[in-house]
Amino acid sequence: MAKRVVTIAKKTPCENWRNRVCDDCAFGTWNTWTEWNRDPQGRPITLRCPHYKDGKYGIVRGSQACYRFVEKKPTSE
Repeated sequence: MAKRVVTIAKKTPCENWRNRVCDDCAFGTWNTWTEWNRDPQGRPITLRCPHYKDGKYGIVRGSQACYRFVEKKPTSE
């Protein structure tokens, strides 16, 4: 009978993902296509993530990041 091999989990892309929010992740894209997705100041409220498949359409701004968190590259302004 074959033995079962235990694999070691891969290292996460960002070590301090528990202290981060989805707003700062490179996977997140803001939902800006309707007025409902904006607060009174005009900032987007929800964002989409390809890894978030919990049955909901968007993630609320300020939600804790998951273990797949990848830091956004700084924009040159």
